[in-house]
Amino acid sequence: MNLKDVFQICCDICDKHIEKSPKACIRYGDDLIKYTDLRAELETIKDWCYPMETKELRKCIFCKNCTHYKPYTHIQGGSKVTVYRCDLDNLPKQPNHYCGYGIEKGGK
Repeated sequence: MNLKDVFQICCDICDKHIEKSPKACIRYGDDLIKYTDLRAELETIKDWCYPMETKELRKCIFCKNCTHYKPYTHIQGGSKVTVYRCDLDNLPKQPNHYCGYGIEKGGK
C-alpha cells in the first residue's frame, strides 16, 4: 500500500460520514471538526505527498533528540568553541535540523 492510498481510504471514510449527515463532526481534543473540513485537508495532503510505499517510511528525528548529535570542542582564536555535529556526516547541524537516518535518544 502506498501513502496516497492511505490518504484516499481516509477520504473515503470521511465521505461515508458526510453521506449519512452532511454536517457530521468528529471531536478531537477540545475541538469539533466537520468531516467536510477534515476531508478537504486530507485531499490536500494526498495531492502533495509522493506515492511511496508505507513500509519505506521512516520517522524523522530532530538532531537535538538524536544519538548521533554530539558536541565537539575546539580552540578558535584562543578560546574554546563548542559546535554540535552529526556523527553520520561530521557536519555542523542546528538542533532543529532533522533526517530519516537518526536514532532517537532513549531508543524510541
